[in-house]
Amino acid sequence: MINIDGSDDPTYRYKMPRLEARIEGRGNGIRTNVVNMKEIAEALARSPAHATKYLGIEMGAQSKWNDELDKATVQGAHTAAELQRLVLGFARDFVLCPLCSNPETVFKLRKDTLRTKCAACGGTDDIAAQGHRLTSQIANQLEKSKKDKKSKKDKKDKKEKKDKKDKKDKKSKKDKKSKKDKAEEADDEPAGDDSGDGSSDEESDNEGDESPDAAAAMPEGAAAAAAASAAGAEAMPSAADLADALEIAEEEEVVEGQEAAATAADVVEDDLSAVLTAAEALSEGLGKSVSNPSAVVALLRAAQTRAMLRVGHRLAIFYLACMRGPLSLSASESAEHRRAMLAVLDDAGERHTLALQSRLCRAVEYDLGVEHPEGARVSPVVLRRLFDGHVLDKEGIEAWAATEDSSSSAAVRTACAPLLRWLKEAEVEGPEEE
Repeated sequence: MINIDGSDDPTYRYKMPRLEARIEGRGNGIRTNVVNMKEIAEALARSPAHATKYLGIEMGAQSKWNDELDKATVQGAHTAAELQRLVLGFARDFVLCPLCSNPETVFKLRKDTLRTKCAACGGTDDIAAQGHRLTSQIANQLEKSKKDKKSKKDKKDKKEKKDKKDKKDKKSKKDKKSKKDKAEEADDEPAGDDSGDGSSDEESDNEGDESPDAAAAMPEGAAAAAAASAAGAEAMPSAADLADALEIAEEEEVVEGQEAAATAADVVEDDLSAVLTAAEALSEGLGKSVSNPSAVVALLRAAQTRAMLRVGHRLAIFYLACMRGPLSLSASESAEHRRAMLAVLDDAGERHTLALQSRLCRAVEYDLGVEHPEGARVSPVVLRRLFDGHVLDKEGIEAWAATEDSSSSAAVRTACAPLLRWLKEAEVEGPEEE
């Protein structure tokens, strides 16, 4: 293994495999196979296709990455040392953060300019090789991916609207048919026995008579029922209105501002048992690995749904499943845990961010203040690391701090007071919007 930045520092912790090359073919068909390109690309957190394309551009030769065979080839005969030097150049130009030289970066596209966002220092800057041919290719791919994602979302929204409209129309038709059937049943009822003492004629004469005498002629119970029925008919909303109200209630899941802060207490009050049950289910599903953010999001959705919890509980469930107690310090600075939590935030959408973050803080408070009270002193370190990793922002932490009740931990609140004061005085902002 060698250092990603090309240095000889034995304490440097970011490593990648040393490149292995094998010459294949002969004559005009001779080519060099980079045997371990997939492992190198994984260590750099980059696409092997991009790394292979970089080698071809720099060597002035054709290059190809085969996804099915996991094979990278460059036309011509090249030594491993020569290709290794180019791989280090790829890391310098497209992987290392321009601000802190840390490799924990991801590509961002802003106004057609390719940039990197660093998970270590939080900085965002243009990549070092703006004029490189590979830069424009990556930027075009990101732009296409962004448009495809938007198109897919638009199609999904359009389908959901159509399904809601069809459901509403179907319900309306069903209500109309039900009313029609009831009316027909009423018309088919017998008129009664005319051989009696004339009571049927009296009832027929009184029917529809709104005079006080008619009301008095009715039995007391029947008069009260009739009055209640008339009042209920005036107050009852239509079926369409009820359907609209139900749809609005389903969409208004996240409470803004102070209301969101108030609902954060649910994590340790009404919903604690459900959150802990969901966390246990998630822990069993994930095992000890959180390296696949997509798998984490899918299992987290299932655990949250089975526990009948809100979307805003997802980060709290993840923390209590994977970062609890003795793991809190190391997991809060783990790149794998950070990527998983950022994927959860991205999947839930911006309108759930405040509820997710405030409930995450509440879960940290419960863990280090109630379940593991000896850890209260490290709670501000955990929150600060999550803040630096862009999992939490100022508003989310302050929303948690604004909500305090009998279940809160005085030790955690006291330990976090300097952090809250720093946030307020420094006017620290959250992650930069792209």
